[in-house]
Amino acid sequence: MNGKLDKPLKTAIYVSSWPPGRVASGIVTYTAQLVSSLRAFGHEVYIITPDAGEKDPYTVDLEEIQLPLLTKIWHRLHAKLTSRPSGGARHAARITAAIRKLVKEKGIEVFEIEESFGMSAQVSQMGIVPVSLRLHGPFFLTGYFNDALSAMSF
Repeated sequence: MNGKLDKPLKTAIYVSSWPPGRVASGIVTYTAQLVSSLRAFGHEVYIITPDAGEKDPYTVDLEEIQLPLLTKIWHRLHAKLTSRPSGGARHAARITAAIRKLVKEKGIEVFEIEESFGMSAQVSQMGIVPVSLRLHGPFFLTGYFNDALSAMSF
């Protein structure tokens, strides 16, 4: 298997910070390896992040995603009625808006997100694109991930 598809895949990946090296994070390091491997195989990969240190055409900064006024009001009202902070739901709404934007403008076909704060459930329930949920485990379970060839050996 050479990893090539008839048509390049267009995907978006959520990560807490981008580019790599800005923060200490194994998830960011993993994502950097995945992105470079996918791009080496000719796929288009976009990054969605709340902490974009550099702007490029493949990075969507969630801080620049504006939510509609009614969505903001709903999150504040929901937080008051349920006594839950609205930050997580608002963050998921921004991710959802970013996905919609990338589907419309770039034609992304799949979205990958880590399972850290339950955001994946909220995003996948929107039914915009298939959501790939990423679970990170300890090294003794996952082994090394060095390059595209080792990724294809599983």
